[in-house]
Amino acid sequence: MNEDKFSQQIILLQQHLAILHKYLLAIDSSPLQALILQQIVLATAAFEDFCFVLEDLLVAHEELSQSNERLAAMESDCQDMNQSRQFQVQYSKQRLQVLNEQLRATVEALAKSDRSLENKNHDWLVVNEHLQSAIAQIKTTADSLEARNEDLQIKSEQLDTSNEELRLTTEKLRLSSNQVNQANAFLKSIFTSLPGGIVVLNQELNIQIWNPQAEDLWGLRSDEVQGQPFLNLKIGLPVEQLRQPIQSCLTGDLEYHEETLDAINRRGRTIQCKVTCMPLFILKKDIQGVIVLMQELHSAMPIL
Repeated sequence: MNEDKFSQQIILLQQHLAILHKYLLAIDSSPLQALILQQIVLATAAFEDFCFVLEDLLVAHEELSQSNERLAAMESDCQDMNQSRQFQVQYSKQRLQVLNEQLRATVEALAKSDRSLENKNHDWLVVNEHLQSAIAQIKTTADSLEARNEDLQIKSEQLDTSNEELRLTTEKLRLSSNQVNQANAFLKSIFTSLPGGIVVLNQELNIQIWNPQAEDLWGLRSDEVQGQPFLNLKIGLPVEQLRQPIQSCLTGDLEYHEETLDAINRRGRTIQCKVTCMPLFILKKDIQGVIVLMQELHSAMPIL
């Protein structure tokens, strides 16, 4: 607005100078007038130059004002942009802070998870070590069981062989037992058929056989004296007097011994007892015991 007024005043001043110039031209010329006119013309030219310069300045001022307005607009835009950027920066900072907190929480959670995983991994390692130890023990046990199974198989085979041998031996023993039973029955029949009492002693001088005639003589049953020491019997026969000949027969120093002893039979009657001792041979060379024969001697009836 001020620039427009200033331009109008310049134009008005130019108009006044033009009018003054016309008046001076209309006045009669004189040296003073010519000089004034010259000065006015020079002033007018200078003023016109000034006006041109001033117009240029006004144009430049207007351009400068426009530039200032643009700069102000740009500055306002920059301020707006700065405010927007500050808001964005503040929002970004807040967002970054939130993200940082979330990241910290995530890192802590990951650290906890990592510790938990480490603990679980340690536990799994311990369990794995226990499992490996158990597997090794199981393998050792399996190897031991396998070796024991092999031993048992070998022993089973040996037992089968032994069982077969035992079966054969048992069969042989059964046959031998039958033969022995037959022989014992035969001997028993012989001992029973003999007229006197018969006692068979083993190497310890224990009674092995006690025939019925011995029962009838001394009053003791076979089951009462079976396995008892003969020299300790409490019977009517003075067995202590037979100790020496029985021992001699057992050692092989005597092949036969006979003597008559006074005795008391089971009825309490005094009798004369003929006692014969002889070794018990097996296969005619090994002495397995002693045979004692006891026979009551009957005195001859007097002739009337």
